[in-house]
Amino acid sequence: MSNIDNIEQFKNKIISGDLFPKHLGIEFLEIKPGYASVSLEIKEHMVNFHGITHGGIVLTLADTALGIASNSYGRPAVALNFSMNFIKKTVPGQTITATAEEINRTYRTALYRVTVRDESGEQIAVVDGLVYVKDKK
Repeated sequence: MSNIDNIEQFKNKIISGDLFPKHLGIEFLEIKPGYASVSLEIKEHMVNFHGITHGGIVLTLADTALGIASNSYGRPAVALNFSMNFIKKTVPGQTITATAEEINRTYRTALYRVTVRDESGEQIAVVDGLVYVKDKK
């Protein structure tokens, strides 16, 4: 996608069609080609038995950012690999933000770095995600 109208159409499609992030309360902050930023307020039901944010919640937020960034060009892209490193814990009441940035893109694959931060800007996780870019359907 090369212009703001296409990005706005894409954003509206994601917001209305991607029900799982919507169900969790994920907010779409910024979308542009090869880039996305999303956030989520951690709720009590999103913690593990240690009382800290469940890793699956952090992974879902990062995956949402990756999916949006990698699909923002108008060609379908699906994740091939995801490598996540947890750095710092978060707890209910905190808001975390995942930002996906394109590192490299070829015709068939693209590599993204997703950084997850808390509201103070401290890194809580880092993800490297590889996607397969399909032919446009």
